[in-house]
Amino acid sequence: MLPSAKLTQGSFQDMDLLMADNFARAAKKNHVKRILYLGGFVPEDAFLSRHIRSRLEVQQVLASHGVPVTALRAGIIIGPGGSSARMIFDIIKNLPIIPCPPITNSLTQPIALSDVIEIFNYVIENPHYETQSFDIGGPEILTYKNLIRAATNAMGLKRTLVPLPFFGPALCKRLLAVCTTAPYELTSPLVESLKHNMVQKSRYLQDQMGQKGVPLSQALYCALTETPEGDRHRCCLPEPSWKKKFAKQKVRSVQRLPLPPGKSLQWMANEYGKFHHTIFKFLVRGDVSESNVTSVKLRLFGISLLELTFSPTHSYAERAFFFITGGILAQQQVHRKTEHRPRLEFRRVFSGDFVIVALHDFVPALPWFLYICTQALAHVLFMKLFSRKMKSLSKSY
Repeated sequence: MLPSAKLTQGSFQDMDLLMADNFARAAKKNHVKRILYLGGFVPEDAFLSRHIRSRLEVQQVLASHGVPVTALRAGIIIGPGGSSARMIFDIIKNLPIIPCPPITNSLTQPIALSDVIEIFNYVIENPHYETQSFDIGGPEILTYKNLIRAATNAMGLKRTLVPLPFFGPALCKRLLAVCTTAPYELTSPLVESLKHNMVQKSRYLQDQMGQKGVPLSQALYCALTETPEGDRHRCCLPEPSWKKKFAKQKVRSVQRLPLPPGKSLQWMANEYGKFHHTIFKFLVRGDVSESNVTSVKLRLFGISLLELTFSPTHSYAERAFFFITGGILAQQQVHRKTEHRPRLEFRRVFSGDFVIVALHDFVPALPWFLYICTQALAHVLFMKLFSRKMKSLSKSY
């Protein structure tokens, strides 16, 4: 959910989908025996939040290349390093009066990090649990409001919780982003999930291993650190990963498109190049040479704007891979490692039903402000229209 470039275009769900597919393919290639995946509870609600749908989708993709997957599904994990626990502590530390909208009345079942590690060790030692999913949770089920009260007690602070019946999710997202220093990209999906009751359906696995679970008060205390000044309301963590800065002006774009039945990846890649001519026909034209080099040129002067060179060594049946090798709109970078060069790929996922179109490590030649106002907007428009075309072709079959 955290940005991975100075400009990230695309949803975190599609980013996770691509990374999960990378991991599953690497696991198969290196003969990994089993994957253990820690995801989230899956409520039986009709409409799941983006965050929960993504966690379930990642589990499915991890299992899509033949390596057995054991999935552990949890709610909030209380321990050093947890983003959810850090945000709770930050809210309590920074707000003497804490607003509690209706979503804080939803149920949650937090679990201590030490319990999760114990469960992982147990599952590793018992391979017969492969290809199964298990809910794991702590011994206490409570509302998010009461979780805040418990964390307040563990921090040794006094806070006033005020119910705000008209305080909607949109305001909660902004408040969290301001009070916790966490970016909006992280707080937004998490807040959306608060509408669900996140509790386990069965304690089967924990009953099998005889785990009673660490009490919530003890888990919260362990997630805090004692300082010489007696200030316990500080996480014993390094600086959070969301404070990472991106020195280079890199762009990453990831979109999910349907692949029309009977069409190949190479067909979609060729259509991608030709579609520039369709959308921007008065300004540019898209050409695909016999050597699989896609060029986008100014129609009037014939100047090359972007040039994509097909790489057969990085391509296979389910991936078409291109390096960005020319054009006045791209800065040319020379790296020893090819994975750091600007590149575009088309990747089939979910048994070929969808294609991920991913642009990685692209550094624009235009000044950043000018790029944001022109080329970046044009790319967003282009991908929306190209996606609409692929969806229309898929429905026509």
